[in-house]
Amino acid sequence: MHCSQCGTENKSGRRFCGNCGQALGMACADCGFENDAGDKFCGGCGAPLGDPAAVRPSHQGDPDQTADSSADGELRQITVMFCDLADSTAMSTRMGPEQLARLQGQYREICDRAIGQFGGYVAKYMGDGILAYYGYPVAHEDDAERSIHSALQIQDQIETLNRSGQAAEPISARIGVATGSVMVGELIGSGSAQENTVVGATPNLAARLQGLAKPGEIVIADETRVLAGGSFTFKDIGRHALKGFSGTTQAWGVAGEAATQVRFESRVAGGLTPFVGRQHERRLVEDCFEQATSGQGQVILLCGEPGIGKSRLIQVAGDLNPGAMSTLQCSPHHQSTSLHPFVEFMRSLSDGRTGSTWIEAQLGDCGVENPDAIGLFEKLLYDSTDRIITIPS
Repeated sequence: MHCSQCGTENKSGRRFCGNCGQALGMACADCGFENDAGDKFCGGCGAPLGDPAAVRPSHQGDPDQTADSSADGELRQITVMFCDLADSTAMSTRMGPEQLARLQGQYREICDRAIGQFGGYVAKYMGDGILAYYGYPVAHEDDAERSIHSALQIQDQIETLNRSGQAAEPISARIGVATGSVMVGELIGSGSAQENTVVGATPNLAARLQGLAKPGEIVIADETRVLAGGSFTFKDIGRHALKGFSGTTQAWGVAGEAATQVRFESRVAGGLTPFVGRQHERRLVEDCFEQATSGQGQVILLCGEPGIGKSRLIQVAGDLNPGAMSTLQCSPHHQSTSLHPFVEFMRSLSDGRTGSTWIEAQLGDCGVENPDAIGLFEKLLYDSTDRIITIPS
């Protein structure tokens, strides 16, 4: 942006010159015409001019994949999460404003980190409540699953904060999650109060489900449970009459993550149709599988577009001898966790057993007697924090 006062070229989006402080003009978002400072309408196309920061909401996710923040609404399916700090009113009477603000800051930091890690968008802070969207502005194929991962991590991190003694007093959260079609993107308000609306029954349903949750619980709608597949274990908490909704609504509590480590297994928990075609590829995989089981190691690189049937082909080939096949799978949700597929596989083998004795026995069966290895495996298996662990040479 060119400054008419001193001639300095400023970066696009600046409102004042970085050299002399002169007010700069504004480039029209529609036609690119450079308007003078103070203009309310574009001199090139007549479109209204406004503060770009006021009409473009900040969000987590890849900025290259963000939705268009135009004023036109868009019909799309999203998952909505309401998270509320339980018993906050009573806490405000027990502690001073500064202490309460620090505690709420710790709570919001936990929620922001968990929501952002799984591709969610913090849409609004409402006192001690947080409204988050999954599927807007960035959509993923597993937004319902991502929302539940976030909710579980929020509850887990709150427990960690309580155990650490860093909170002024123990806290807990109540979380409600719902999925459905809404109208999103239409701008309402003006200036700094301008925001993108989400219109539909889904946000209201998430809020009502959050009201059903007890402190420390996660309650989700039936459609969210169906979309999450077999990735989690749920408990049926019955049908409830919710304010504003006709009849009764089925609600589910989230008990935790399912034992399976393979996303394919969790998404087809309801059953599979008969395998059709791919005879050549199937014979090739089966031949390599038989050679591997006979002692001749084989490596297969299977490539293809998402949804083409790679996991199903491996699943069919593995049915030849299920006991001889172990599956380790990476996860986009744990990119910062060292050796995540291996760690989850080892945890599944432990069957709940912990401690150095079990690790030492497993390493002994493999002929490993290095004492340093026991400590390394303990750190890998039982350190729940997502971080990079340095492996000694």
